[in-house]
Amino acid sequence: MSYSPSAARRAGVIAALALLLGACGKEAPKPPKPPEVEVAAALAREVNDWDEFTGRLVAVDSLQVRPQVTGTIEQVAFEDGRYVKKGDLLFRLDDRVYRAALERAQAEQAAAHSRVTLAREEHARADRLLTANAVSREERAARAAALQQAEAAEQVAVATISTARTNLAYTRIAAPISG
Repeated sequence: MSYSPSAARRAGVIAALALLLGACGKEAPKPPKPPEVEVAAALAREVNDWDEFTGRLVAVDSLQVRPQVTGTIEQVAFEDGRYVKKGDLLFRLDDRVYRAALERAQAEQAAAHSRVTLAREEHARADRLLTANAVSREERAARAAALQQAEAAEQVAVATISTARTNLAYTRIAAPISG
């Protein structure tokens, strides 16, 4: 037998055709069945979003509200958890005692003012009588001292009014910051 290249080629082609024809006889694999799933109707409801963080939160501003004066709370003018602006009323204390103290201080100032007016007149009269030698220098000095005492008492009364007004203002506790 002799070997020829064309015979080898023919044998290769025949082998390839045999393989192709053999493959045509087999069925192609079937695709897998789709998975079974359950179907439910969509629900319409509010969803609360929330996040969880590891860490520590600290307020930008914090404070403790403490009254400057004593008294019974008559009004709480805010709701817990509500936003308040700086200057909003938080609490109101019973102010009757502090209002009476202010009125008493104003009355004492009026009385002190009238004593100053009387002491000035007596001091001026003592000056005129001293020039006429109708009063002693000692009497004139006593009237000058009485005028100084009356003026000092009036200054004390004015300061007492200021303190009473401040205490009365402290019966209204306002928010020092917004939050």
